Amino acid sequence: MLNVNERETGVVKGVGHDKLLIVLDGDSFDEVQGIKAREMAREIAASRGYGAGGMTDQPVIGPIGVDGQMLENEDAINPNAEVVGYRVEFLFANKA
Repeated sequence: MLNVNERETGVVKGVGHDKLLIVLDGDSFDEVQGIKAREMAREIAASRGYGAGGMTDQPVIGPIGVDGQMLENEDAINPNAEVVGYRVEFLFANKA
């Protein structure tokens, strides 16, 4: 089931317009890379004032380890790594 990861979701400040990072956690890879995840991310972005901005074409998708963090590098492709779910990260631009 897709859930918003509120701890990881938030505004990213930097040069230019602010960005909104939407992080969704799910049970399977197919769930987080599907159209439902994209639609959910767009709805959340719109509700937080980022509806007029663009969304990343290629979100970051990866497995979640037992520590609750996304596995990276060799750990992400290690067939023996313990995976408890999958995460997708969408980035929205604020053009307002």
